[in-house]
Amino acid sequence: MFVKIGTKECKTPNITLMGNVSNVDSPMKFVKSKSFTVLADVEDNCQTSDRVKLDWFLSNKAGEFFGKLIRVGKRDSPRLDIKERSLDYGVYFLKIEATMKNQRIRNYAFGFFEIVPSNLIAKITSGNKIFWGVNKTVTFNAFDSFDPDILPSTTEGLRFQWFCRREGERSPQDFSSFPVLIIDKNKKDVGGCYGNGPRRINSTSGTASLNASLLELGVTYVVELQVMKDNRVARTAHTFKVTKPKLYIQIR
Repeated sequence: MFVKIGTKECKTPNITLMGNVSNVDSPMKFVKSKSFTVLADVEDNCQTSDRVKLDWFLSNKAGEFFGKLIRVGKRDSPRLDIKERSLDYGVYFLKIEATMKNQRIRNYAFGFFEIVPSNLIAKITSGNKIFWGVNKTVTFNAFDSFDPDILPSTTEGLRFQWFCRREGERSPQDFSSFPVLIIDKNKKDVGGCYGNGPRRINSTSGTASLNASLLELGVTYVVELQVMKDNRVARTAHTFKVTKPKLYIQIR
């Protein structure tokens, strides 16, 4: 469609959303914990760009052209900035509308994007040296683990599994398929933390402990942590070695 503005002829503005946002069945995905930007390419087909007005609209029901669209972003900007954690999980319908100012000529472009869960963060806090004959218990905690989609950072809603092995032994895909770590005084040393093989530690909380007197001097051990929430899983490992304490003699 063409209109005449003064002595100039102008036609319907062309507008395109950048990126792969056109397919509702495979929308562009963004994690909830990070901000992102959607850009539009607008061609007004007139000599002066200030003749085009831009508006962004958003709906959390994908494909709802005539539903409740909420105006978002800055007006007259080809850039839409979405702040981190501002949208819930799900597929969104996005529309940008370009209108010729003072004229009844408009065009629009639409697309779809999905807000998806962020990866969980798994962290173990503990020392990397255990002194033989000094430490009775070795304690590990996962209190620095968190879900980036939630602020303030907390372990609420997280589930934990712990595993103990020696360095060089295989890291398991499934902790729960291994027996619980127990004290076996009649054991034959077959590796692991207590000599009875790699095993999961009997704890589902944010802390786990080992009996330091059952650990071997000079051996390097690996404690693994698995953090779970809904269908997300994150893992990390902490390595430590049992060493002799240094002896200092002070002569007075």
